[in-house]
Amino acid sequence: MRRHVDKGLKWFFGPSTSALPLLDIFVVFGIGTVFVTRAYLALTGYPQIGGDVLHIAHMLWGGLALTIAFLYLAISLKPNKKFAMLVGGIGFGLFIDELGKFITVDNDYFFKPTASLIIITFIVVWAILRAIISRREHKPLLPPAEWPTRFYSTFYVYFWLALQTFGVGAGVLLILSGNGDAIPQKLQLPYVFYFIVILIAWVFIVTRQYLSAANTIRTLGLATIIAIMPINFYQDQFLAAIGFILVVLVILATSKDYEQVKNV
Repeated sequence: MRRHVDKGLKWFFGPSTSALPLLDIFVVFGIGTVFVTRAYLALTGYPQIGGDVLHIAHMLWGGLALTIAFLYLAISLKPNKKFAMLVGGIGFGLFIDELGKFITVDNDYFFKPTASLIIITFIVVWAILRAIISRREHKPLLPPAEWPTRFYSTFYVYFWLALQTFGVGAGVLLILSGNGDAIPQKLQLPYVFYFIVILIAWVFIVTRQYLSAANTIRTLGLATIIAIMPINFYQDQFLAAIGFILVVLVILATSKDYEQVKNV
């Protein structure tokens, strides 16, 4: 464990050969900040800083963090860009978390579609910037798929795939039995198709075609984030947050380290 921590710290404080990890840091910490902020506010009863007269919204703290990141990059002679992206991601997360207040007439922080809009915003930003950076650096949009070699990574991939199999499989059984009212009619066919792809991934694993299995599992994860997560966040943002983290981890586990990817 200590070896992995030391390796992670060395990577974080060392130079980056690509801007793609910087983008990932910004997005991951931005989304993570939204999750943590909303969980903290829910657990503490939505406290307000400022008393009965003032209300210092956490959007202001987000703006402060973004300003710190910008000034650090502008002033420092040898800035650690990973640190700047971390601070900037936290700042952007605090800022966009209050999106509901600025798109509703009554300044409703609890506007239900807000969580979905936030996730969609991060996905769009990540996809557009990743396409631009990948083209500039002559690298693939995504790192090549790779079956995990470490025990804990392999175990986690099996664990996630098993969860998907039982969860989605139960839904498919309800649909086939005519009791799938909990699943909207227009989503039932994609639900069945998703389950078929899960079974294909298991076939690849059983036949020891691990690279094909990694590609299939990672495709499932990406499809989940793009097509399913916005819907999940609309229905229950906290359960969706847990699911989002699980999906991101399985995508990382089945992807090659981008620092080792050569230009193409």
